[in-house]
Amino acid sequence: MNSVMYQTRMLNREIKHSNEYNQYLRTLQRLREKPELYARTKEFQKRSMVLQCTADYNTLDEMGRLRSEYQDILNNPLVSDFLGAEQRVMGMLRRVEDALFDGVDLAVDILDDWE
Repeated sequence: MNSVMYQTRMLNREIKHSNEYNQYLRTLQRLREKPELYARTKEFQKRSMVLQCTADYNTLDEMGRLRSEYQDILNNPLVSDFLGAEQRVMGMLRRVEDALFDGVDLAVDILDDWE
């Protein structure tokens, strides 16, 4: 287990040194320098996440309304850069997670019942 945790820390270090993560940090810093814009961006993100986590047949319409409500900030280049950088980091983390789970064979039969 110690070796696994060591390698995990090394992976974490590599992620923190990646171009994607550093671009995210730079855009986050620039956004935080504008407190009102940062606050509105965080509001948008929070509401968007709630919609995504409670998805139902109305979700696309609700996302459209949310985007319309926050159109003023979503058209801002700084917000756009930040959200894009965040998406790239999240995509990288999803690919890492997928690679970890694809490389480990677990016999979890309970999931078969949900297909």
